[in-house]
Amino acid sequence: MNYHGKRANEFYKEKQSITRPTRFEEEAGALLNHVSDVFNKKHLLSLIDQSLDLKDKDTFLQLTNEYNNLVRLEQK
Repeated sequence: MNYHGKRANEFYKEKQSITRPTRFEEEAGALLNHVSDVFNKKHLLSLIDQSLDLKDKDTFLQLTNEYNNLVRLEQK
């Protein structure tokens, strides 16, 4: 194989590995997204409880809106 053919082959392999994530990478990404969503929902719920305890209506409304948006995105 000449130099240009060898170089083209290396470029193809590099490009293929960059543009196509492996199944493991896809599953790891999905798992991280799920864990992040669960954490965010639990954190928002604890902040919502705290705003209720403090009788902070504005914060409560803001946090429940964020929580509802997160749940809506999850359902899509």
